[in-house]
Amino acid sequence: MKKALFLMLNRSHDQNSIKDGGPALTSELTKALKRKNYSIDYISGNDMAKTKQHSDLSPLLQRIQKANEFGKFVDKNIFKDYDLIFLSHPSTAMGFEATDFPIEKTVLFPTLLGREYAHFMEVPKEYIDLEKKILSFGYKIQTPSNQQFKILNEEYNVPKENILIKQRGFSPSIFPIKVRHLRNDVSKEKPLRLMSANAVRPQKGYMELIDIVDFCIKKELPVQIVIYGDTIQSSNETYLKYAQNFVDKVQEKNLQEYFEFHPSVEQELLSKEMEKVDLAIIPSIYESFGKSALEASASGLPTIVFDDISVYREFLNDQTAIFTKRNPKDFYKSIIELISAPEKYNNISISGIENGKKYVSENIYDELIQEIEDISSN
Repeated sequence: MKKALFLMLNRSHDQNSIKDGGPALTSELTKALKRKNYSIDYISGNDMAKTKQHSDLSPLLQRIQKANEFGKFVDKNIFKDYDLIFLSHPSTAMGFEATDFPIEKTVLFPTLLGREYAHFMEVPKEYIDLEKKILSFGYKIQTPSNQQFKILNEEYNVPKENILIKQRGFSPSIFPIKVRHLRNDVSKEKPLRLMSANAVRPQKGYMELIDIVDFCIKKELPVQIVIYGDTIQSSNETYLKYAQNFVDKVQEKNLQEYFEFHPSVEQELLSKEMEKVDLAIIPSIYESFGKSALEASASGLPTIVFDDISVYREFLNDQTAIFTKRNPKDFYKSIIELISAPEKYNNISISGIENGKKYVSENIYDELIQEIEDISSN
């Protein structure tokens, strides 16, 4: 039996809530590795008693500090015993040197790069410099999009031959496929329910939903925003402040009745809740891929995304999702056009399902592991 090792800095391997794409990626990779007869070990910074929070630092500086502690307490001698090693984020590797790993068998998943974090938060130069150093070691880099490939190659100078592009997948066993039909009883008593399943963080663009909901209510379009993601539960001070500010502004505008808050849940429960809503809405300011949009669209739930997030165009189009401009007026117009044409709603559901067949997790991740094995053996 072959052996694989996952190193994860900021989470444990059994975290499968929908805060972000990391847990889903780890879960699906684990399943694919087991199908290929790998035994799998995990080392997590969150599981190490001597690592701690650094709440007085900005989020990315916290990562550097925690990575340095993480690296000190990991026995580097064990790495040679593994056939494949997976690093869940560039910051995971910041406490290590290239010589610590068998580089030819080590794969790094960027998730979000410093240059990408900069779209929605301040990124210290120290973080970018360290990230560039890590990416220069020669790891195999796996990215889910051409957009991120371009950043890696042109801004981080990672050679093209070191980058493997493979889009993420969705699991029909977790998110059952269901053709949707628009309800004919949408009213003030039974508003249009729009779900967003991401943690309330700066990247996810929740603040913009406040003006959108306010505009829709003033136009007498009954809407309810259903949020499944941590709000005021984060241990990250920056995320906590953003979430608290979001909740406060909802209350200031007296829009509490139009927002429904739930904590992060496991994906199986999320899928059940998705059956109770009419649309998915993904207000993110930036995505390196966008798994929530894929999961919703591919399972048949018509999905609204903003047209300034170009990466969505790599796996969605105007037949499989609703692309709208990032302002209340255009959002309202898009929804009115949609609910005025039930056949369009139904067609988007059907087209999303058909498109999703290309991204079934079992196929996507089996192919990914095979490609990683092929590269590692050369």
